[in-house]
Amino acid sequence: MLLSAYSPAGGAFHAWSDAQEVRDAFLPVLGDDCFQRSGGSYVLEYDLEDLLHMLSTAYGEELSTQAEELLNSFAESLGLTGEETLDFTLTITPSGERDCSFTMDLDLRSAYITLSMDYAYSGGQEDFSLSFQVKNLAEFDMTLDSTVRSTTQEPQAQPPADSEIIDLNQQVSTVPLT
Repeated sequence: MLLSAYSPAGGAFHAWSDAQEVRDAFLPVLGDDCFQRSGGSYVLEYDLEDLLHMLSTAYGEELSTQAEELLNSFAESLGLTGEETLDFTLTITPSGERDCSFTMDLDLRSAYITLSMDYAYSGGQEDFSLSFQVKNLAEFDMTLDSTVRSTTQEPQAQPPADSEIIDLNQQVSTVPLT
């Protein structure tokens, strides 16, 4: 149903094919084989060297070289010194037959820039924090806490009578996927 919303002319096959291509692109990076078992959890860890090596192994030396050149270009444009560190950890802990909790931590540090992101999900509760700092220029911090739970309660607000209502199904069906 959702796939046909992307392609109203009966192109659900193409939408599914696009979804499979995205999945296939991420399997070498986030697939089951990338995780290590640790107690009752599964852990995925990357640092900058690991990430570039993984790109080279999974997608070929050319893509790894392009990614490294892109990172270097980005670093140079920001005036970074080449002493950057990147640490990424994703931990998934199964709970029950169909649920899990997970945490994701990302830290990028250099002499001039710090980016830190932490995300945790468990039982419908999400906690997210992001901190971005450019030395002597800018500092940005964001925190989000949310809880998702089912309810039988009706919505408590209605849009004003003269509001324009946008049908998201129509909006999505006009977005080309190629």
